[in-house]
Amino acid sequence: MFLDSDYATARNAVLRWFGNLDELRTELLSGDNPKGRVQEWLAQRRMGQTLQYRLTQTMGPAHAKVFQVELVVKDEVLGAGEGRSKKEAEEQAARVALIKMAEREKQQAAQQQ
Repeated sequence: MFLDSDYATARNAVLRWFGNLDELRTELLSGDNPKGRVQEWLAQRRMGQTLQYRLTQTMGPAHAKVFQVELVVKDEVLGAGEGRSKKEAEEQAARVALIKMAEREKQQAAQQQ
């Protein structure tokens, strides 16, 4: 689009697609379903990749285990988390991934300016 038109036209189109990126970041980080929001984010961007939560380490005694998990999409680690259950670790990894993806989109939008 940028090559066929100009910067202003391309910028306006991107902002229409993604809206206010600061508001989007806040929205993504709110609520209590980070794993669902990561899946929605990927689906909305038509990325089509399957995400995977990969257990990387289990530490501590049986009564107080701590799990470390990575969220992986296309062999790229988007987030890592730690928790007293696998679910808690996965949710933390999803929150980190949401922040990373929002920052990445913000940087891409800034580069296009």
